[in-house]
Amino acid sequence: MRSINSNGMGEGQIMRFVALMLALLTLMTVITAVVVLIPDAKPASAGLPDWDIPSGTTGNSGNTDTPSNNYPAVTDWQNASTAPKISLPSSVGAFGDDIKSTAAILVDMSSGSATCAKNADQRVPIASMTKVMTLIVALDLIKSNDTFYEKVKLDPDTRADLAKDKYQLAFNIDDEEAYVIDLLYTLILQSGCDSACALAKHLAGSEENFVDLMNKKAEALGLKNTHFANSYGGDHDNNYSTVREVGVIFLYALENELAEKIITTKTGDYKFYGKYINYMYAPSLVLDAFKNHSTGGITVLGGKSGLDEQAGYCLVSFGRDASGNKYLVVTAGNNAERSSYTDSARIYKDYVN
Repeated sequence: MRSINSNGMGEGQIMRFVALMLALLTLMTVITAVVVLIPDAKPASAGLPDWDIPSGTTGNSGNTDTPSNNYPAVTDWQNASTAPKISLPSSVGAFGDDIKSTAAILVDMSSGSATCAKNADQRVPIASMTKVMTLIVALDLIKSNDTFYEKVKLDPDTRADLAKDKYQLAFNIDDEEAYVIDLLYTLILQSGCDSACALAKHLAGSEENFVDLMNKKAEALGLKNTHFANSYGGDHDNNYSTVREVGVIFLYALENELAEKIITTKTGDYKFYGKYINYMYAPSLVLDAFKNHSTGGITVLGGKSGLDEQAGYCLVSFGRDASGNKYLVVTAGNNAERSSYTDSARIYKDYVN
């Protein structure tokens, strides 16, 4: 006679039930192990394209990629002869007393000609507008799609120094690891000084090496009144440019597909690839700030702001009118954040013909 338990199950049924439970437990263990490993790989669902690079170059993995989607080749990106120019004709208009910035410029992007200017070639501190060049040099150094998905540890000592001097941090905790692609976005959208320093060290080996490349890039672009002292736009006598040359740097960045995409990203449009404390989406500080200012018939598409003790508030941005014409505005030397955006908004509203 077979034994029956109180639930009416025979011994054979119990054994089969136990075996099934053990099998399920083993399967769950395997699935958990796989899930733990997934963040180190680039899943197809990451929502990020493979940014194409020139054919014939190899990255850390040794893979060779083929360019497509009109992504600019490195030789074109680095060729100074193709760099944009901003002309300052003798007939250039003047800004009125309503524009409080020490220096300012309005450029018709279709012609590359300034239509209004104020101290356009005067050297001024440029604070975090520096990070546009940081973005350019970072993209110069990335030769493989795989690099975008490399993890970079955020150095606690660097973050502590930046925080002590009250510089903007994009991430919340020390030793957090961030993907290069996320560092590029937070560099511009959140003006992360920690992002700039992390990119510099990871891509060039050191802050000093990276800054040297920034200055070589400025020279290659034909900039005579621009010099960089650090990757993040920190307060320094040797970190300066002019509103005209900042404009050239910005226009040059817009020639790169990924750089333009980052600069024009709206709050909520880019979901971080990595998972970070208190962060899911990258907010655009510039585009959010412009929402509080009237720009007439101009839609502001993107930009980069800056602030430090020497520079005060400064801002580079570009916008488009209803007919599709695009305009560049750079302002520098403002003593109030509101004035920086007010000046730029007023230039779009009142000085674009």
